Amino acid sequence: MTVNINRGTYVVIKSQAEDRRYSVKDYVNELLDSYVKKYEFVDKQWPGLSVEGFDENNKNHIILKDSKKRKFFDVRLVSDELRCEQDDSKCCIHTRFVWMMPEFAKLGIKEPK
Repeated sequence: MTVNINRGTYVVIKSQAEDRRYSVKDYVNELLDSYVKKYEFVDKQWPGLSVEGFDENNKNHIILKDSKKRKFFDVRLVSDELRCEQDDSKCCIHTRFVWMMPEFAKLGIKEPK
């Protein structure tokens, strides 16, 4: 099986694999296995939750959909903390769910100085 990886991503993956003394193939397989297990865990922990949207303009707002409750939830990055507007919380199921999602990396988190 062959998979195409963009060059920039490949350079990062190759470097990480070498640092961990893996072949690129073994490292990619390990990453994919971890990714699949993570999503299986997320589906068991928070069934019915999904990322509905991401505000590309603000870069601090993710919209979640809870299909069980038939509601939408706004999770925002405020002062470098995730906050759920509906629960008025920084530690509810919605903020914990966002921590696990790849969209989390798109948020406008400031780099440490």
